[in-house]
Amino acid sequence: MKQLIGIAAALVIATGMSGCSLFEDPHVVEGKALFEYYCSPCHGSKGRGDGFNAKFMDPRPRDLTDSREAYIGPQSNQDIYETLSRDVKEEKDSKPEENWVPALMPTFKYTLSDKERWEIVAFVRTLQKNDAGKIDFTKPMNAVRPSFQITAKINLADYKPDQLKSLQEQGRHLFEAKFVCYSCHRVEDKGGRVGPDLSRSGIRLNPWWVYRWIKSPQAIKPDTKMPNFGMTDDEALAITAYLNTLRSDKTIEPPKL
Repeated sequence: MKQLIGIAAALVIATGMSGCSLFEDPHVVEGKALFEYYCSPCHGSKGRGDGFNAKFMDPRPRDLTDSREAYIGPQSNQDIYETLSRDVKEEKDSKPEENWVPALMPTFKYTLSDKERWEIVAFVRTLQKNDAGKIDFTKPMNAVRPSFQITAKINLADYKPDQLKSLQEQGRHLFEAKFVCYSCHRVEDKGGRVGPDLSRSGIRLNPWWVYRWIKSPQAIKPDTKMPNFGMTDDEALAITAYLNTLRSDKTIEPPKL
């Protein structure tokens, strides 16, 4: 009897120290860690849409607990996975101008493996009531993160003034309307606080480095929170040209890391 009590006590202690990890689905545990790292700055660690960056976003991040409306619960697991795995597209042309707002959430298709994205889905499913059922992790899933090679070399000095101006205008549009970079980055008085303030990027950053970072952030810093958007060479070049125009004299704030 004493031995059984001792075992039970040890289990209680272990459970308390590990947050019930002895009984948790390992895929949910991994999904929670990924969510905390990549998603909580906006959605909050408990998925309530109250991360530190949420107040800088319009519209505000979705409350994944469905505490205010049943939005996530009725969706299928596949629906949530596809949201994490979509290609970023401009939808403005297909919607009335007055009703259109850009999607502020990035894609993780080019950052995380298939298995990791499904693990985030598994964790998100623990946040709200749903009838979606468990995800079958016995099925084959790619567990290797995407990687990209930078082949093109750019030099903004090679462009004529009118070409460069056109490139800069295109880059600003991509930055603001397609990839919505200001959801994480601040420019002057607009934007998030997840990444660095870019108001002085034209003074502080080398364009060739910026281009390589935009094309493949993880190739430079594997553990960065910035996702890879799968941009084309031309898109990355245009955004680089736009960022090179930002030369504010304001004092920039340090990023949240």
